[in-house]
Amino acid sequence: MPTPAIPDLNGITPLMRAAAANDSSRIAELVAEGHDVNAKDAAGSSALIYGVANDGEEAALMLMFHKADLSATNRNAETALIIAARKQMNQVVQRWAVMGAPFDAQENQHGRTALMTAIVKEDIWAACRLVDAGADFDTLKDFRGDTALSLAKLKFAGEDLGYFMHAVDAQRAAANAATRAQKAAQEEIAHGAGALTKPIAAPHTASFRRKSQKPLP
Repeated sequence: MPTPAIPDLNGITPLMRAAAANDSSRIAELVAEGHDVNAKDAAGSSALIYGVANDGEEAALMLMFHKADLSATNRNAETALIIAARKQMNQVVQRWAVMGAPFDAQENQHGRTALMTAIVKEDIWAACRLVDAGADFDTLKDFRGDTALSLAKLKFAGEDLGYFMHAVDAQRAAANAATRAQKAAQEEIAHGAGALTKPIAAPHTASFRRKSQKPLP
């Protein structure tokens, strides 16, 4: 069982304070003592969110290593990834992408995902990395009705836009290839099974015998 946190009046735990101070050594000590990585303060923020919100990239990476809940959000419905994208914390973005964590949460101020946030910050590296990792670029819309793709066309130009469109095209090609492979597998299964055009004969009734070998009545 995790050690009960000792929060202050605002629900801030020692782990949150260590994360805000970017003290990865202290985080490791507290986790080893059994402190709950996913405890939340009175506003609903976790230690991971404290880390990224206070520019604590090393703290955030340490908490991610210790299985912090990557779906946790603050009062603005921001995940740590959205905040990291806004603050251009590319190591956090990279770790997130490698872990295959959820990408497409939308904060409640502008309705932006982490990918949209990276684009608005004109961070082409983070934007391409998130597309490569599978972030939605053409379905989800922010509160103004923009998708990540439409935002990219507004924010990026020249080589940067080219890099972004290359990432988008690669994802579309991968999605199309997966769809074709799935369809081919379904057709192969259907072809192998064949149509049930012939009636299936009823099984023969077995003739059971008693130990005396006389037929059953």
